[in-house]
Amino acid sequence: MWMGDSKIYFLVTGRQLDEDESDVNNWWECHRNNSYTTILAIKDSEGNYFGDIEFYVENKERSTCGLMVLIGDCSIWGQGYGI
Repeated sequence: MWMGDSKIYFLVTGRQLDEDESDVNNWWECHRNNSYTTILAIKDSEGNYFGDIEFYVENKERSTCGLMVLIGDCSIWGQGYGI
């Protein structure tokens, strides 16, 4: 999972990753059990998983939502996948 990488974690959350990675586990449990969040895998044509797309409700009362595209495999950054 990409969130275990301190650089990725900071880009997504704006916070430093704790050393025991409990932040990662808490983040995953919060998103996994949230009925207002959907996370989809991004794979290349060979089936290699390299990122994910997260669609989530930000404010139910105001009917606002968010979309995040995460290219977690840093080796393919800058190759046009996140455009």
